[in-house]
Amino acid sequence: MEYEVAISELTKTEIEATGDRALREEMARLVQPFAVRAIDDEARRWAQQYVRRGVFSPGTFEDALHVPVAVVSRQDMVVSWNFRHLVNRRRRALINEVNILMGYPTIEILAPPEV
Repeated sequence: MEYEVAISELTKTEIEATGDRALREEMARLVQPFAVRAIDDEARRWAQQYVRRGVFSPGTFEDALHVPVAVVSRQDMVVSWNFRHLVNRRRRALINEVNILMGYPTIEILAPPEV
């Protein structure tokens, strides 16, 4: 099986903000070989649509950003441990509903054990 693993600039920023130095260094080491996807204006506008349509609250805008970055860069899925704001049945359905309404493809949002 051939695949590409990528993270967003936001993921790198989140890792850099980790307070536990040992954990931060281990996470940085683990993602080092991954491609890094930029957060562009299109992704920001799209994430704002998720907020406007009630998929994400304004306080979780950064969680919303992960999805359009993945879709715009043609990733097949988002993998996350964030069960509250990303990996849950209701949110997945709402995200893909907005994607379809906006003319974008749907995306899988999975927890690591599901991959």
